[in-house]
Amino acid sequence: MEEILKRNNPLGPEVLDVIYQRVCDWRRFGHLLGLEVHKLNSIEADYAKKEDRVERCMWLKKESEANPLQWSYLKEILLGMDEKDLVMDIERKLANLL
Repeated sequence: MEEILKRNNPLGPEVLDVIYQRVCDWRRFGHLLGLEVHKLNSIEADYAKKEDRVERCMWLKKESEANPLQWSYLKEILLGMDEKDLVMDIERKLANLL
């Protein structure tokens, strides 16, 4: 699952790894992505590590839409979670990738 998401996402594996590792509240992140409570409960039961839970949230969101997750969308969610430092770090990474 992880490799498919990374390969098919314009953000690239470096940026996705930062998101997986640094999102503090995976459940809130999943909720803001639009995942239903029963899906979040299933993720919690199936995945022990927070990083895996964040990744699964993103996978389920991507699976529900035809287009890959865009940075502008994820940025809005992260800022809504008060993850300003994470957003700044990702934007620095993106600037270095361009």
